[in-house]
Amino acid sequence: TQSQLDCLPFENQYDCVFSGFVLGHASTMDMLESWFHAIAKYLKPGCETWHLFPTPLSKYGNVPNGCCERVLLPLVTEEGESRHDIELFDFHWNTDAYQQCAERAGLVDFSFTYGEISEEGMKTHGLRYEDLHVRVAIIRAVKPISDVNRPI
Repeated sequence: TQSQLDCLPFENQYDCVFSGFVLGHASTMDMLESWFHAIAKYLKPGCETWHLFPTPLSKYGNVPNGCCERVLLPLVTEEGESRHDIELFDFHWNTDAYQQCAERAGLVDFSFTYGEISEEGMKTHGLRYEDLHVRVAIIRAVKPISDVNRPI
């Protein structure tokens, strides 16, 4: 959470800040921007931040900015019995929204791409792209070297 990030005493100490499936929990653009500010605060100048998160595939095009998706993940015992579901809510933003928030936080060289499953991985898991409902988005940005003394 934001409060946990703000209490770290290590400003300008990290070569890389990486997250997996975290940005999907930013329920507002203000929250997303504050997270990018915290990331910029802890990165060393010239270093990178990377983020992986799921984005829905829709036959109707891009989902609306701020769209919330309810995800149920079944918990299955070793015997194969379903016990409970974990309920998650993921929020989705368009590329421009992520870029605006990162740039307002002082990050540069923003890129947004989609990951792909290799042919071998598709075969191994018996998957076809037309059967997938989500894809993995990858965001990368850099803290500029000239930002050493800029307050965040």
